Amino acid sequence: MKIAVSSKGAGLGAWIHPDFLTCNFIVVVDESRDFLVIKNQTNRQNESDEITLAKELIDKEIGYLITGNISKTIVDFLKSNGLTVYVANEGSILELIEQAEQGSLPLFI
Repeated sequence: MKIAVSSKGAGLGAWIHPDFLTCNFIVVVDESRDFLVIKNQTNRQNESDEITLAKELIDKEIGYLITGNISKTIVDFLKSNGLTVYVANEGSILELIEQAEQGSLPLFI
């Protein structure tokens, strides 16, 4: 299971960036706590940039996304491609990953 988190920094101790579109990085963590960092290369301005970032998650076969603010259209797009989206606005990447694994983060509805 790979979990992606919108992030301000590039590591497990970094804090969540509460906005999917404008985040600096996406940190992807697997079951063994190995992680991959995706730099947000989009212009961070509109929904087409959000779609570009979402497609990158789909291409990397991510199962879950933890983020704060994200458009409903993008959530629907991710869900239709098999991703589950959790909502969080604060916390470190590692803390949020553990909360997602325990089922204590709310789902984006």
